[in-house]
Amino acid sequence: MKTFDEIIPAISEALAGQENNLEKIGCLVVNRDLNGRIRLVVKDSVKKNATAARALDVIVELLSRELEGRFPNGTNVLYEPDPLNVLKNTAHFSLPGFPGVIIADRLINSSDWLSIEP
Repeated sequence: MKTFDEIIPAISEALAGQENNLEKIGCLVVNRDLNGRIRLVVKDSVKKNATAARALDVIVELLSRELEGRFPNGTNVLYEPDPLNVLKNTAHFSLPGFPGVIIADRLINSSDWLSIEP
């Protein structure tokens, strides 16, 4: 299993060559929690657009392989009206080389977004 420090390079490796799929998805927030679990946050319209949904499926498969147990099946994608809203009051940065991909360090629990202060 990847260590916490290996997660960002592993994400970059998984997304390499996926610019076309990332463009179809639009904004992609990659949530990394303190335990190293990864979840994606995308616009809720992605699930209603067959092309974007297929592109997301490809990205999910690639990340699942690259991140091993860090990307939990069944709970790895969250849909929001505006994915950028989850960035409020949290540490985040753009993933170098991948326009539209933002890494957020947060803790997600079943009922709330909790901020992790740097």
